Amino acid sequence: MSVWIGQPPWMLRNGFGTSKPILRPLDNIECRDAILSPDGAEPDWPEARAVIGNPTFLGGKLLIRGLGEEYVARLFAAYRDRAPREADLVTYWFVKSGEHVSADNADRVGLVATNSIRGVDLTGAKRLRENAGVAFMGGTKSGSFDVSGDLAAQWLRLPAIRTAGPTPTC
Repeated sequence: MSVWIGQPPWMLRNGFGTSKPILRPLDNIECRDAILSPDGAEPDWPEARAVIGNPTFLGGKLLIRGLGEEYVARLFAAYRDRAPREADLVTYWFVKSGEHVSADNADRVGLVATNSIRGVDLTGAKRLRENAGVAFMGGTKSGSFDVSGDLAAQWLRLPAIRTAGPTPTC
């Protein structure tokens, strides 16, 4: 939805003119718990091209205090053998999303995570012998990442990168 809201200003700024209002009725968005139904079962998710979100971060030791003992007991039971007990709440989203893709109910997943799930193996994946001694490490940043408001505003005023054509629509 954020992409939809940002598309008209981006199109104007990059010389593509205006388009029809981008926001359409969003009858497919449901206001409910995405990882646990009131009866303690796992909720069904609709088919989708992508699962995208910023799930709630709640450390495993804070689950009962934040969600209540009854809810947490139902959560552990629903995801038994698929997520470690007392894993960060975001872990349950990763489990559910991965299974959604595996069942061909979604093509992609893009979730924001926390470092606390880095060591949690949710896939059961085994190391391949042919990959022994091979490693990849993405960019590693170091130093202070504090940016003043003035500098951030200056960066936002920099020229936008132009693309060869309009942004693809879904």
